[in-house]
Amino acid sequence: MKPASFGLILSRNTMSVRIGNRAGLSNVIQSAQLAGFHGNISRTPALYLGTWEASPLDIASAYSVFANGGVRPTPYIIDHITDSQGQPRFAITKSKRTVYSQRAANITSSILQQVCKPGGTAGKITTLGFKSPCGGKTGTTNNYTNAWFAGYTSNLTCSVWVGFDSSTKILEKGYGGTLALPVWVDIMLAAQKEGYPANAIRTRPGSEGQAVLVCRESNQLAHSGCQYAKTAYFETSAGYQAPANMCERHIPMAEPDSEESIPYAEPLDGSDDNIPLAEPVEETDGIPYATPI
Repeated sequence: MKPASFGLILSRNTMSVRIGNRAGLSNVIQSAQLAGFHGNISRTPALYLGTWEASPLDIASAYSVFANGGVRPTPYIIDHITDSQGQPRFAITKSKRTVYSQRAANITSSILQQVCKPGGTAGKITTLGFKSPCGGKTGTTNNYTNAWFAGYTSNLTCSVWVGFDSSTKILEKGYGGTLALPVWVDIMLAAQKEGYPANAIRTRPGSEGQAVLVCRESNQLAHSGCQYAKTAYFETSAGYQAPANMCERHIPMAEPDSEESIPYAEPLDGSDDNIPLAEPVEETDGIPYATPI
């Protein structure tokens, strides 16, 4: 048994559909609308995979919610207009609204940050040259007609779409992580040079980011028996509520020979780099919101 985060990190769509079924069509549609999607969202289980039409601006605006602890800044194109004498003629009234709870947004953000670690579908982001804290998600449609990557840092949210005006295959195995991700990296690296640094991504105030050892099979607290069975893993999602009981599916080992003799469940890529701890950040008014671009 795998945790729900596993499906998002590795784009295992069947897991996302099962989670969507448990949440319910109406709740998922309402969440999408709160995030800024106002197009035609068909009431079928396919919507759990984001099958409705959306613009890159819609996607960037929605992903800003995860960068901002559940708050969505209203996107705009024109900031202000002045006349030939420098007198103001127009200025945007900036606004934002709370879309999701901080806890829900931060748990999702923690998972999206793991997508960008080795073992995730965007795991090669560091080899492409982007080494700052970020979260995001790749996307690929049937027959490789669309390739997406939407991601964010502490200051900016950016979505990249690669495709044609008509429903035409881009190329065989034209995944979002292959085509769209390198473009995103180039944009974000250029943004850093223009004065948009990528700092630690905001989390809820006071979050500790502590790891909890959990059994994959029972979803309870793991012990030495779970470790020996290689079903133990460290849950590090921000705001995670640890189970109260110990696993009863496995028998605890009385006295292991040594700590080294107890095998742990292997990380996705064989290293500890894909099990990041949430980095706590005190939330103050001085922390800029990620702005969709």
